[in-house]
Amino acid sequence: MSGPRDLADLAAAVGLEPARHRRADVESLVGIPHTDMLRWWRAIGFAEVPEEEVAFGDDDIRMAVALGALLGGGAVDDRDVLRLARVLGSSFSRIAEAQVALLTDAARAGRADDGSLPPDVLDIATALHDAELLDLLEQSIVYVWRRHLLAALGRRLRVEEDAAAEIRSGTVAGSSSEGVEGDGEVDAPDPLDDDHGPSATTVGFVDIAGFAKMTRRIDVDDLAEVVDAFEAAALEVIAEHHGRVVKFIGDAVMYVARDLPSGVRIGLELQGRAAAAELPVELHCGVAHGPTITMGGDVFGPAVNLASRLTGVARRGTVVIPRECARELADSPDLQVRSVRRLHDLKGIGRTRLSTVRWADRPETEQPASSAEIDSVGNGGEAIGGVAAAGDAGGPTDGG
Repeated sequence: MSGPRDLADLAAAVGLEPARHRRADVESLVGIPHTDMLRWWRAIGFAEVPEEEVAFGDDDIRMAVALGALLGGGAVDDRDVLRLARVLGSSFSRIAEAQVALLTDAARAGRADDGSLPPDVLDIATALHDAELLDLLEQSIVYVWRRHLLAALGRRLRVEEDAAAEIRSGTVAGSSSEGVEGDGEVDAPDPLDDDHGPSATTVGFVDIAGFAKMTRRIDVDDLAEVVDAFEAAALEVIAEHHGRVVKFIGDAVMYVARDLPSGVRIGLELQGRAAAAELPVELHCGVAHGPTITMGGDVFGPAVNLASRLTGVARRGTVVIPRECARELADSPDLQVRSVRRLHDLKGIGRTRLSTVRWADRPETEQPASSAEIDSVGNGGEAIGGVAAAGDAGGPTDGG
Protein backbone atom coordinates (compact mmCIF):
# COMPACT_ATOMS: atom_id res chain seq x y z
CA MET A 1 0.00 0.00 0.00
CA SER A 2 1.58 3.29 -1.11
CA GLY A 3 0.88 6.61 -2.73
CA PRO A 4 -1.05 9.78 -1.98
CA ARG A 5 -4.43 8.11 -2.38
CA ASP A 6 -3.77 5.78 0.52
CA LEU A 7 -2.64 8.66 2.74
CA ALA A 8 -5.80 10.56 1.87
CA ASP A 9 -7.89 7.53 2.76
CA LEU A 10 -6.08 7.17 6.08
CA ALA A 11 -6.57 10.84 6.89
CA ALA A 12 -10.29 10.53 6.18
CA ALA A 13 -10.51 7.36 8.27
CA VAL A 14 -9.06 9.09 11.33
CA GLY A 15 -11.26 12.15 10.88
CA LEU A 16 -8.85 14.65 9.36
CA GLU A 17 -9.85 16.85 6.45
CA PRO A 18 -8.09 16.27 3.10
CA ALA A 19 -4.66 17.81 2.57
CA ARG A 20 -4.95 20.75 0.18
CA HIS A 21 -2.33 23.26 1.32
CA ARG A 22 1.43 23.57 0.95
CA ARG A 23 3.61 24.99 3.69
CA ALA A 24 3.70 28.44 2.11
CA ASP A 25 -0.11 28.42 1.80
CA VAL A 26 -0.48 27.83 5.54
CA GLU A 27 1.91 30.64 6.38
CA SER A 28 0.12 33.12 4.12
CA LEU A 29 -3.36 32.13 5.31
CA VAL A 30 -2.42 32.24 8.98
CA GLY A 31 -0.01 35.17 8.89
CA ILE A 32 2.55 33.54 11.17
CA PRO A 33 6.27 33.42 10.25
CA HIS A 34 7.67 30.17 8.92
CA THR A 35 10.18 29.88 11.77
CA ASP A 36 7.39 29.97 14.39
CA MET A 37 5.25 27.44 12.52
CA LEU A 38 8.24 25.13 12.14
CA ARG A 39 9.12 25.29 15.85
CA TRP A 40 5.52 24.44 16.81
CA TRP A 41 5.41 21.58 14.31
CA ARG A 42 8.68 20.08 15.51
CA ALA A 43 7.69 20.49 19.16
CA ILE A 44 4.62 18.34 18.52
CA GLY A 45 6.98 15.69 17.16
CA PHE A 46 6.74 15.94 13.38
CA ALA A 47 9.50 16.38 10.79
CA GLU A 48 9.59 19.44 8.56
CA VAL A 49 7.34 19.09 5.51
CA PRO A 50 9.02 19.74 2.11
CA GLU A 51 8.11 23.09 0.56
CA GLU A 52 6.15 21.72 -2.39
CA GLU A 53 4.33 18.89 -0.61
CA VAL A 54 0.57 19.22 -0.18
CA ALA A 55 0.33 18.04 3.41
CA PHE A 56 -1.95 20.37 5.38
CA GLY A 57 -5.71 20.53 5.66
CA ASP A 58 -8.17 23.05 7.01
CA ASP A 59 -7.79 21.47 10.47
CA ASP A 60 -4.16 22.61 10.52
CA ILE A 61 -5.16 26.12 9.42
CA ARG A 62 -7.75 26.45 12.19
CA MET A 63 -5.33 25.20 14.85
CA ALA A 64 -2.60 27.61 13.76
CA VAL A 65 -5.05 30.53 13.70
CA ALA A 66 -6.21 29.68 17.23
CA LEU A 67 -2.61 29.52 18.49
CA GLY A 68 -1.79 32.82 16.83
CA ALA A 69 -4.80 34.48 18.44
CA LEU A 70 -3.86 33.07 21.85
CA LEU A 71 -0.33 34.43 21.57
CA GLY A 72 -1.58 37.76 20.27
CA GLY A 73 -3.82 38.15 23.30
CA GLY A 74 -0.84 37.95 25.63
CA ALA A 75 -2.34 35.24 27.86
CA VAL A 76 0.62 32.94 27.12
CA ASP A 77 3.97 33.37 25.43
CA ASP A 78 5.75 31.29 22.81
CA ARG A 79 7.69 29.38 25.46
CA ASP A 80 4.45 28.23 27.08
CA VAL A 81 3.09 27.06 23.73
CA LEU A 82 6.24 25.10 22.91
CA ARG A 83 6.34 23.48 26.34
CA LEU A 84 2.74 22.32 26.09
CA ALA A 85 3.27 21.21 22.48
CA ARG A 86 6.14 18.95 23.56
CA VAL A 87 4.04 17.35 26.29
CA LEU A 88 1.05 16.84 24.00
CA GLY A 89 3.18 15.52 21.17
CA SER A 90 5.09 12.96 23.23
CA SER A 91 1.99 11.85 25.15
CA PHE A 92 -0.31 11.47 22.17
CA SER A 93 2.37 9.77 20.09
CA ARG A 94 2.47 7.00 22.67
CA ILE A 95 -1.32 6.90 22.92
CA ALA A 96 -1.66 6.60 19.13
CA GLU A 97 0.93 3.80 18.92
CA ALA A 98 -0.83 1.89 21.71
CA GLN A 99 -4.22 2.27 20.01
CA VAL A 100 -2.89 1.08 16.65
CA ALA A 101 -1.20 -1.92 18.29
CA LEU A 102 -4.41 -2.83 20.10
CA LEU A 103 -6.53 -2.55 16.96
CA THR A 104 -3.99 -4.51 14.92
CA ASP A 105 -3.98 -7.39 17.41
CA ALA A 106 -7.78 -7.45 17.47
CA ALA A 107 -8.02 -7.39 13.68
CA ARG A 108 -5.42 -10.13 13.28
CA ALA A 109 -7.23 -12.32 15.79
CA GLY A 110 -10.45 -11.91 13.82
CA ARG A 111 -8.79 -12.76 10.52
CA ALA A 112 -7.07 -15.80 12.03
CA ASP A 113 -10.44 -17.25 13.04
CA ASP A 114 -11.83 -17.29 9.51
CA GLY A 115 -8.56 -18.06 7.71
CA SER A 116 -8.49 -14.89 5.61
CA LEU A 117 -5.44 -12.74 4.91
CA PRO A 118 -4.03 -10.51 7.67
CA PRO A 119 -5.44 -6.98 7.63
CA ASP A 120 -3.48 -4.09 6.19
CA VAL A 121 -3.29 -0.61 7.69
CA LEU A 122 -6.16 0.75 5.60
CA ASP A 123 -8.39 -2.15 6.68
CA ILE A 124 -7.68 -1.34 10.33
CA ALA A 125 -8.28 2.40 9.91
CA THR A 126 -11.50 1.78 8.00
CA ALA A 127 -12.77 -0.64 10.64
CA LEU A 128 -11.88 1.94 13.27
CA HIS A 129 -14.07 4.51 11.54
CA ASP A 130 -16.92 2.18 10.55
CA ALA A 131 -17.30 0.74 14.05
CA GLU A 132 -17.41 4.25 15.56
CA LEU A 133 -14.39 3.31 17.62
CA LEU A 134 -12.71 6.57 16.64
CA ASP A 135 -15.46 8.58 18.32
CA LEU A 136 -15.22 6.42 21.43
CA LEU A 137 -11.44 6.81 21.59
CA GLU A 138 -11.74 10.57 21.15
CA GLN A 139 -14.36 10.78 23.89
CA SER A 140 -12.25 8.65 26.21
CA ILE A 141 -9.19 10.87 25.68
CA VAL A 142 -11.15 14.03 26.48
CA TYR A 143 -12.79 12.35 29.49
CA VAL A 144 -9.51 11.07 30.95
CA TRP A 145 -7.89 14.46 30.33
CA ARG A 146 -10.67 16.27 32.20
CA ARG A 147 -10.42 13.87 35.14
CA HIS A 148 -6.65 14.34 35.30
CA LEU A 149 -7.08 18.11 35.00
CA LEU A 150 -9.41 18.02 37.99
CA ALA A 151 -6.92 15.89 39.94
CA ALA A 152 -4.04 18.25 39.07
CA LEU A 153 -6.03 21.28 40.22
CA GLY A 154 -6.94 19.42 43.40
CA ARG A 155 -3.25 18.75 44.11
CA ARG A 156 -2.47 22.44 43.60
CA LEU A 157 -5.28 23.38 45.97
CA ARG A 158 -3.91 21.07 48.68
CA VAL A 159 -0.41 22.51 48.23
CA GLU A 160 -1.80 26.03 48.53
CA GLU A 161 -3.72 25.15 51.69
CA ASP A 162 -0.71 23.40 53.24
CA ALA A 163 1.59 26.32 52.44
CA ALA A 164 -0.88 28.78 53.93
CA ALA A 165 -1.14 26.67 57.10
CA GLU A 166 2.66 26.54 57.42
CA ILE A 167 2.95 30.29 56.99
CA ARG A 168 0.29 30.86 59.66
CA SER A 169 2.05 28.53 62.07
CA GLY A 170 5.51 29.88 61.25
CA THR A 171 6.92 26.42 60.53
CA VAL A 172 7.87 26.73 56.87
CA ALA A 173 10.79 24.39 56.29
CA GLY A 174 11.81 21.62 53.97
CA SER A 175 13.83 18.44 54.27
CA SER A 176 17.38 18.27 53.03
CA SER A 177 17.30 16.78 49.57
CA GLU A 178 20.97 16.18 49.01
CA GLY A 179 20.95 12.99 51.06
CA VAL A 180 24.28 14.07 52.58
CA GLU A 181 24.88 14.57 56.28
CA GLY A 182 23.19 17.68 57.65
CA ASP A 183 19.79 19.28 57.52
CA GLY A 184 18.58 22.04 55.22
CA GLU A 185 15.69 24.36 54.80
CA VAL A 186 13.92 25.78 51.78
CA ASP A 187 11.80 28.86 51.49
CA ALA A 188 8.07 28.40 51.23
CA PRO A 189 7.21 27.95 47.52
CA ASP A 190 4.54 29.80 45.68
CA PRO A 191 2.14 26.83 45.35
CA LEU A 192 0.71 28.11 42.08
CA ASP A 193 4.11 28.78 40.51
CA ASP A 194 5.11 25.14 40.20
CA ASP A 195 6.70 25.54 36.77
CA HIS A 196 9.21 28.11 38.02
CA GLY A 197 9.93 27.70 41.73
CA PRO A 198 10.92 24.79 43.98
CA SER A 199 8.51 22.90 46.18
CA ALA A 200 9.18 20.06 48.62
CA THR A 201 8.08 16.78 47.06
CA THR A 202 8.36 13.07 47.81
CA VAL A 203 9.79 11.29 44.77
CA GLY A 204 10.17 7.55 44.27
CA PHE A 205 11.63 5.18 41.70
CA VAL A 206 10.92 1.48 41.34
CA ASP A 207 12.85 -0.50 38.76
CA ILE A 208 13.15 -4.08 37.59
CA ALA A 209 16.51 -5.48 38.67
CA GLY A 210 18.51 -7.31 36.02
CA PHE A 211 16.25 -6.17 33.20
CA ALA A 212 19.03 -6.24 30.58
CA LYS A 213 19.78 -9.89 31.39
CA MET A 214 16.08 -10.69 31.29
CA THR A 215 15.82 -9.35 27.74
CA ARG A 216 18.37 -11.96 26.66
CA ARG A 217 16.74 -14.74 28.66
CA ILE A 218 13.09 -14.62 27.57
CA ASP A 219 11.37 -14.02 24.25
CA VAL A 220 9.88 -10.69 23.20
CA ASP A 221 6.25 -11.64 23.85
CA ASP A 222 7.00 -12.83 27.40
CA LEU A 223 9.05 -9.70 28.04
CA ALA A 224 6.16 -7.53 26.89
CA GLU A 225 3.83 -9.35 29.29
CA VAL A 226 6.21 -8.77 32.22
CA VAL A 227 6.54 -5.05 31.46
CA ASP A 228 2.79 -4.73 30.97
CA ALA A 229 2.09 -6.45 34.31
CA PHE A 230 4.66 -4.22 36.05
CA GLU A 231 3.15 -1.04 34.61
CA ALA A 232 -0.39 -2.15 35.47
CA ALA A 233 0.59 -2.92 39.07
CA ALA A 234 2.47 0.38 39.39
CA LEU A 235 -0.48 2.44 38.17
CA GLU A 236 -2.84 0.62 40.52
CA VAL A 237 -0.67 0.86 43.65
CA ILE A 238 0.35 4.48 43.11
CA ALA A 239 -3.27 5.52 42.56
CA GLU A 240 -4.40 3.63 45.68
CA HIS A 241 -1.96 5.70 47.75
CA HIS A 242 -3.01 9.00 46.10
CA GLY A 243 0.29 9.36 44.26
CA ARG A 244 0.95 10.26 40.64
CA VAL A 245 2.91 8.41 37.98
CA VAL A 246 5.33 10.91 36.47
CA LYS A 247 6.59 8.57 33.77
CA PHE A 248 7.68 5.07 32.89
CA ILE A 249 11.32 4.85 31.86
CA GLY A 250 11.82 1.49 30.19
CA ASP A 251 12.05 -0.91 33.13
CA ALA A 252 11.30 1.69 35.83
CA VAL A 253 8.52 3.91 37.09
CA MET A 254 8.99 7.37 38.59
CA TYR A 255 6.27 8.69 40.86
CA VAL A 256 5.48 11.44 43.33
CA ALA A 257 3.58 10.89 46.58
CA ARG A 258 1.74 13.00 49.15
CA ASP A 259 4.44 12.48 51.76
CA LEU A 260 7.36 10.24 52.64
CA PRO A 261 5.33 7.48 54.38
CA SER A 262 3.05 7.20 51.34
CA GLY A 263 6.03 7.12 49.00
CA VAL A 264 7.64 4.30 50.98
CA ARG A 265 4.40 2.30 51.19
CA ILE A 266 4.01 2.53 47.41
CA GLY A 267 7.44 0.96 46.93
CA LEU A 268 6.88 -1.83 49.46
CA GLU A 269 3.40 -2.63 48.21
CA LEU A 270 4.51 -2.75 44.59
CA GLN A 271 7.22 -5.22 45.54
CA GLY A 272 4.60 -7.32 47.32
CA ARG A 273 2.19 -7.23 44.36
CA ALA A 274 4.93 -8.40 42.01
CA ALA A 275 5.78 -11.30 44.31
CA ALA A 276 2.12 -12.27 44.77
CA ALA A 277 1.60 -12.27 41.00
CA GLU A 278 4.71 -14.47 40.68
CA LEU A 279 6.30 -12.08 38.22
CA PRO A 280 9.83 -13.28 37.38
CA VAL A 281 11.34 -10.00 38.59
CA GLU A 282 12.88 -8.33 41.61
CA LEU A 283 11.91 -4.72 42.19
CA HIS A 284 14.21 -2.16 43.83
CA CYS A 285 12.96 1.13 45.24
CA GLY A 286 14.42 4.42 46.43
CA VAL A 287 12.46 7.35 47.88
CA ALA A 288 13.59 10.89 48.74
CA HIS A 289 11.93 14.11 49.86
CA GLY A 290 13.11 17.59 48.99
CA PRO A 291 12.97 20.52 46.58
CA THR A 292 11.77 19.84 43.05
CA ILE A 293 10.38 21.79 40.15
CA THR A 294 7.67 20.61 37.78
CA MET A 295 7.91 21.46 34.10
CA GLY A 296 5.54 20.11 31.48
CA GLY A 297 4.28 17.45 33.86
CA ASP A 298 7.79 16.13 34.54
CA VAL A 299 9.64 16.59 37.82
CA PHE A 300 13.26 17.70 38.24
CA GLY A 301 15.58 18.54 41.09
CA PRO A 302 17.96 17.16 43.72
CA ALA A 303 15.29 14.92 45.26
CA VAL A 304 14.73 13.25 41.89
CA ASN A 305 18.44 12.57 41.41
CA LEU A 306 18.76 11.24 44.94
CA ALA A 307 15.76 8.89 44.67
CA SER A 308 17.14 7.51 41.42
CA ARG A 309 20.56 6.83 42.96
CA LEU A 310 18.99 5.23 46.04
CA THR A 311 17.18 2.75 43.81
CA GLY A 312 20.55 1.54 42.58
CA VAL A 313 21.63 0.44 46.08
CA ALA A 314 18.25 -0.89 47.26
CA ARG A 315 17.63 -4.58 47.83
CA ARG A 316 14.62 -6.82 47.51
CA GLY A 317 11.93 -6.34 50.14
CA THR A 318 13.10 -2.91 51.26
CA VAL A 319 12.94 0.75 50.30
CA VAL A 320 16.01 2.95 50.73
CA ILE A 321 15.69 6.53 52.00
CA PRO A 322 18.18 9.21 53.15
CA ARG A 323 18.80 8.75 56.85
CA GLU A 324 17.78 12.32 57.75
CA CYS A 325 14.30 11.50 56.43
CA ALA A 326 13.82 8.61 58.87
CA ARG A 327 12.14 10.75 61.53
CA GLU A 328 9.36 11.55 59.07
CA LEU A 329 8.29 7.91 59.51
CA ALA A 330 8.04 8.22 63.31
CA ASP A 331 4.24 8.10 63.26
CA SER A 332 4.10 5.10 60.90
CA PRO A 333 4.02 1.97 63.10
CA ASP A 334 3.53 -0.24 60.04
CA LEU A 335 7.03 0.67 58.82
CA GLN A 336 10.34 -0.47 60.31
CA VAL A 337 13.38 1.75 59.75
CA ARG A 338 16.99 0.59 60.03
CA SER A 339 20.12 2.64 59.59
CA VAL A 340 22.77 1.40 57.18
CA ARG A 341 26.14 1.01 58.90
CA ARG A 342 28.33 2.37 56.14
CA LEU A 343 28.31 5.48 54.04
CA HIS A 344 27.42 5.02 50.40
CA ASP A 345 29.19 7.09 47.76
CA LEU A 346 26.33 7.92 45.41
CA LYS A 347 27.32 9.13 41.95
CA GLY A 348 26.81 12.86 41.54
CA ILE A 349 25.70 13.24 45.16
CA GLY A 350 28.54 12.13 47.43
CA ARG A 351 28.96 10.17 50.64
CA THR A 352 25.48 9.58 51.94
CA ARG A 353 23.98 8.07 55.09
CA LEU A 354 21.06 5.79 54.33
CA SER A 355 18.26 3.93 56.04
CA THR A 356 16.22 0.99 54.81
CA VAL A 357 12.50 0.59 55.40
CA ARG A 358 10.40 -2.56 55.39
CA TRP A 359 7.02 -3.65 56.69
CA ALA A 360 7.09 -3.89 60.48
CA ASP A 361 4.56 -6.72 60.69
CA ARG A 362 6.33 -9.21 58.40
CA PRO A 363 8.54 -11.96 59.85
CA GLU A 364 12.24 -11.66 59.09
CA THR A 365 12.07 -14.92 57.15
CA GLU A 366 9.67 -13.30 54.71
CA GLN A 367 11.94 -10.28 54.27
CA PRO A 368 15.46 -11.47 53.42
CA ALA A 369 18.20 -9.26 54.80
CA SER A 370 20.83 -7.90 52.46
CA SER A 371 24.35 -6.58 52.55
CA ALA A 372 22.99 -3.04 52.32
CA GLU A 373 21.33 -3.25 55.73
CA ILE A 374 22.66 -2.88 59.23
CA ASP A 375 21.61 -6.19 60.62
CA SER A 376 19.35 -5.75 63.65
CA VAL A 377 17.96 -3.47 66.32
CA GLY A 378 20.42 -5.01 68.77
CA ASN A 379 23.22 -2.74 67.57
CA GLY A 380 22.38 -0.12 70.16
CA GLY A 381 20.27 2.14 67.99
CA GLU A 382 17.62 4.25 69.63
CA ALA A 383 13.94 3.93 68.85
CA ILE A 384 12.61 6.80 66.79
CA GLY A 385 9.08 7.54 67.90
CA GLY A 386 8.22 3.87 68.20
CA VAL A 387 9.87 2.93 64.91
CA ALA A 388 12.78 0.55 65.38
CA ALA A 389 16.07 2.00 64.15
CA ALA A 390 19.55 0.57 64.39
CA GLY A 391 22.46 2.90 65.01
CA ASP A 392 25.97 2.85 63.60
CA ALA A 393 28.02 -0.09 64.76
CA GLY A 394 31.33 0.96 63.35
CA GLY A 395 33.28 3.63 61.55
CA PRO A 396 32.00 4.85 58.20
CA THR A 397 33.37 3.19 55.11
CA ASP A 398 32.95 3.84 51.44
CA GLY A 399 30.03 2.09 49.85
CA GLY A 400 29.09 1.28 46.30
